[in-house]
Amino acid sequence: MDKPPSRARIFQAIRALETEHPQPSDVPLICTSPGCYNDKPDLRCIDCFQAQFLCAPCMLISHQHNPLHRIQWWDNQEFTTSGLEAINMRINLGHGGRTCSTSVGDEKFRIINGAGVHKIPVDFCGCPGAPSRAEQLLAARLYPQHCDPPHVAVAFSLAYTLDAPGGPGSTAARYLKKIS
Repeated sequence: MDKPPSRARIFQAIRALETEHPQPSDVPLICTSPGCYNDKPDLRCIDCFQAQFLCAPCMLISHQHNPLHRIQWWDNQEFTTSGLEAINMRINLGHGGRTCSTSVGDEKFRIINGAGVHKIPVDFCGCPGAPSRAEQLLAARLYPQHCDPPHVAVAFSLAYTLDAPGGPGSTAARYLKKIS
């Protein structure tokens, strides 16, 4: 039977994960996305399980349906954390997440989820007969905070967390009401 690691070893492993690039500097890096051979895989997602290092184009593709994940990039000395908007992620509503040829963009949109407030551009479907912006947000599981037109939305996942028995409900709910 394996002896459990000491607390010091656990903290050492966590520190290494958060402060050191796992690839030796003398070994060339290649994006770990299948079929990609980009030599700039300096991004990792801190919200994905067992996050691999990817190049920016592969990171955007792999997060089309998880645009609120947070990423870190390696600058040869340390990791810097940001949202996917730092690598030009946009949320496309309508058309199954694909770009609408008549989209109407909101460059200053804010989405609140459990990780914080994300300032990410949102492109609303602008096709004739398209649902309202509020309806498009609701279809994407985002609750609009201002309806004409909405500029802030709360992710349903956060609302579920706030409603959970024993959850942080009252304090967070008061905060959300205050910014609405």
